[in-house]
Amino acid sequence: MSSDKKPGKEEQTSEVFLEAAYAVSTKRETLEFYKDWASSYDTQLENLGYTAPALIADILARHLRDRDGQILDVGCGTGLTGLALQRHGFLTIDGLDFSQDMLDESQSRCLYRQLMLADLTQTLAIADGTYDAAVSSGTFTHGHVDADALDEIVRIIKPGGHLACTVNMGIWESAGFANKIPGLVERHRVTVLVEQDAGLFDPQEVDGRYYLMQKC
Repeated sequence: MSSDKKPGKEEQTSEVFLEAAYAVSTKRETLEFYKDWASSYDTQLENLGYTAPALIADILARHLRDRDGQILDVGCGTGLTGLALQRHGFLTIDGLDFSQDMLDESQSRCLYRQLMLADLTQTLAIADGTYDAAVSSGTFTHGHVDADALDEIVRIIKPGGHLACTVNMGIWESAGFANKIPGLVERHRVTVLVEQDAGLFDPQEVDGRYYLMQKC
């Protein structure tokens, strides 16, 4: 017996998922993408061997000794990075994301003290120097926010606090990171503690840049 029913998002391949993720170019397309994929997001990334959340959490944990520090997970999505941070003993974590559908998924994990719906291209409703650290995995990639968002993230970190983030190498120059990060250093806003090229998915394919910065 045959069926003309088309496969749903969950039934499509993870490669299709990644292609769709990299194809978004506007805020509207980004929201539509996450609305379609939120429920199967973790499964698709697991199938692709997504290692970035664990690696960026490891980098932060090696430098931030205070496990009671307040951390903001920027672009928290469904909570993969928050889960990796919790495994290192960090318990005071807030999550911020542009997609309410993704926040709804992350809420079920019970990882975060609070969740915030916010747009990184706008001023965040967070006071200067609120957090001991901010971490971001998967936010700085194709079709998402550009390097200007770093200014706002640095603003809400305490002096001496840390920013750990991944940057997809495919947008390193086009999204302004090649100039922004050296500019932050030159203006004595941050010091770079770790700069590491590694895979975001396949460890053998170097497609990501991992950073740990400390606010001056």
